[in-house]
Amino acid sequence: MRGPNDLCAILYTSGTTGKPKGCMHTHASVMFTAVGGAIWEGMSSDSVVLATAPFFHVTGMQHSMNAAIFSGASIALLPRWDPEAAGHLFERLRCTHWANVPTMVVDLLAHPSTAGRDLSSLQNVFGGGAAMPEVVAQQLFERCGVEYMEAYGMTETISQTHMNPPGGLRKQCLGIPTFDTESLIIDPDTGQPLGPPAGPRCELKNIAIQGCARQLCLELRNFRLPARRGRRSAVVPARALPPFVVLRRSLPIVVRLLL
Repeated sequence: MRGPNDLCAILYTSGTTGKPKGCMHTHASVMFTAVGGAIWEGMSSDSVVLATAPFFHVTGMQHSMNAAIFSGASIALLPRWDPEAAGHLFERLRCTHWANVPTMVVDLLAHPSTAGRDLSSLQNVFGGGAAMPEVVAQQLFERCGVEYMEAYGMTETISQTHMNPPGGLRKQCLGIPTFDTESLIIDPDTGQPLGPPAGPRCELKNIAIQGCARQLCLELRNFRLPARRGRRSAVVPARALPPFVVLRRSLPIVVRLLL
């Protein structure tokens, strides 16, 4: 019998800052964002989910597959993105939920065949990975009466850490911390929370997770930039790094990196 802390899935990062790393997630961490997503997205056994994001990616796996299975919803699979085929499925199967990346929404609304489609069955359109252009979000609302639900997450956090709650959706906003998640800004040298910045607006570029914060701090202190043509790899001292965000959950997400 498998327990909540046993390995459930290994999902690989994109390798933006180096080689892709396998994130080892437990049954508990996978359930955490799947159930949370199902609740905030309003899924039920009557829902019909259009799955356009790949299931090997956290968005597709958690919001198109696992959340739908947890809710007892129906899943319509579109193996390869095609805006015309997606519009056809929305209309024919009366799809109610759609998790995507913003470029898919742009592509769907711009396709000539969409103008004649009935999209009135849509109840929730969710996504992340990039900011949804405000003008596109407005077009989506005018077309089917649904506000786009933006969120922020990573492979390391098995999808969302922040999400717009139902009834309080804001355009171009990643939302608020999800269930049992605490978000704060800390000093990478001391590990202590920082107050509101007194100077110019700062950018946050690194994220740590409780349980792994110490390991990530050590890694950041010896962060090595990947070698590129005309430049050798270099070690960046910790003092040169910006503050980063720590996410705390009462049900901690445990992340292990396979280097």
